[in-house]
Amino acid sequence: MKISIITINYQNKSGLIKTCESVFSQTYSDIEFIVIDGASKDGSVDYLNTVSENIDYWISESDRGVYHAMNKGVLKSTGEYLIFMNSGDCFYDPNVIDNFIKLNPLSDIVYGLTIWADTNLYWNPPNDIKLKDTLSKVLIPHQATFYKRKCFEEVGYYKEEFSIISDWGILIELITSNYSLSKISLVICNSAPAGLSNRSMFIIHSQKLRYILKYRRNLFVYYFICLFKDYIKDFLKYKIKK
Repeated sequence: MKISIITINYQNKSGLIKTCESVFSQTYSDIEFIVIDGASKDGSVDYLNTVSENIDYWISESDRGVYHAMNKGVLKSTGEYLIFMNSGDCFYDPNVIDNFIKLNPLSDIVYGLTIWADTNLYWNPPNDIKLKDTLSKVLIPHQATFYKRKCFEEVGYYKEEFSIISDWGILIELITSNYSLSKISLVICNSAPAGLSNRSMFIIHSQKLRYILKYRRNLFVYYFICLFKDYIKDFLKYKIKK
């Protein structure tokens, strides 16, 4: 089974090096490694040139933000499962992907645990995730989550209008669309504490509120249209019979 690892980077050469070395050290062989750089000027591109033979695809060009870069990585991927290990985040140990494969994953979304770098603090998600709980808070870290590629192909890609919490948003979309989730008791990631999602709690909460309101509005419109279509069908059937 091929696993696609997608790394996005912008102006974080030291973090990029840590992440790449973490990927290169994985003992599992059927890995596709994709790096999307946002036209960094800090030496990241020079580093990528020196390790390019170990990367299946990489590009450095301007983009429209984090989720545009992540979407570009998804579109280039060919693995059955995808995982996003962005610059600064690292796999917990060299056997993570190998251990994941040995568990014979079947669910559309498989998530594990994260440990925050330089601490003993774990992000241990709940075993059973409900939509109502997901609407109020982020329950699983994207850097410890494997998604089947078909999730993006069928439901859609990250919403680029949200600069921070679209990984949370797409989880809502997938749960709503009845994609299967399962938790594994495996530490996946050693996460950088200064990552993008930790830099501005005000922005995170304001964007979460916007997403909830937009999500609920769109869901209402969707079901209203479905009900209206059914009403029209029933009405026409009634007229024809009459």
